[in-house]
Amino acid sequence: MTNLTLLTEKISTIFNAKKLFHLAREKKFILRARQINPLKLLLSITNTLDCQSKTNLADIHRNYQRISGMPINYKLFHNQLKKPQCSEFFKSCFENIMQQWVLQSLKLTSLPTGAKLLFSRIKLHDGCSFQVHDGLQETYPGRFKKRFPAAIELHVTMDLLSGSIDYLSIGADTETERPHAPKATSLNGMLLLTDAGYFDRKKIISIEQQGGYTITQAACSINLIVKAAYNFQGKIIKSAVGKKLNTLKLKNKNSTLDLSVRWSGYDFDFRVIAFWYKKKKRIGYLVTNLAGETVPASDVVELYRLRWQI
Repeated sequence: MTNLTLLTEKISTIFNAKKLFHLAREKKFILRARQINPLKLLLSITNTLDCQSKTNLADIHRNYQRISGMPINYKLFHNQLKKPQCSEFFKSCFENIMQQWVLQSLKLTSLPTGAKLLFSRIKLHDGCSFQVHDGLQETYPGRFKKRFPAAIELHVTMDLLSGSIDYLSIGADTETERPHAPKATSLNGMLLLTDAGYFDRKKIISIEQQGGYTITQAACSINLIVKAAYNFQGKIIKSAVGKKLNTLKLKNKNSTLDLSVRWSGYDFDFRVIAFWYKKKKRIGYLVTNLAGETVPASDVVELYRLRWQI
């Protein structure tokens, strides 16, 4: 089966007129077939948001009429879209897209090097900001008020192994994002992947105490004293002990350094993996409580790359 065939099948599964109509009926968004066409509505919204940097309901209304070939009064169209059932319908559409398009291709059964997984679940959490209409700035204020007066942030937690969305929330872009991440108490036997925005030394220790695991990115500016160091082959690097992080260099852009460091005020040895951060063209750091004896540094880096799939 070719990649083009697979792509076609995925698109056909998502944009299936019969399934979308039954979903709209199930969510009580559409009661009669003549009211509005769910497939054409999904296509018109997707097309409008994708092709225009700034959109409003009038743009979607015009696009819907063009795609469906059905004239519909603007007020009637507006009344349909403002119903709570419309939000439920599109929430279910989004969940279906994530299931069919994204998650099925991300499932794992073993570590990148072939070793058995240590965790029952792998949770990927992240947030993403989107600009919305300026008229919503009182409800959804943006962080960058001059450029984007109104913006929302979408918070998502995905379970990689089961292929499900555990958590989905929308809030103002100005709200702090950390409270949306999974709690340490819920992570027993699980692995949590988060980016630098969620880096929290106390939470890493708490996850360890709860029997969970985590890989999170730390700021590239951290500069701690190295207590122990190993190269990408697992061999001890005695010359690195006692030196600061910013003095260490990678053998090449595909290699890693497996380090042990301690932050002031914390009675805990943090495992730090130094890797080449291609995006910033410099060394980056991953902090994890996974044991080096069971999960080598190369596997830590590969596991963390799964987070970038969100």
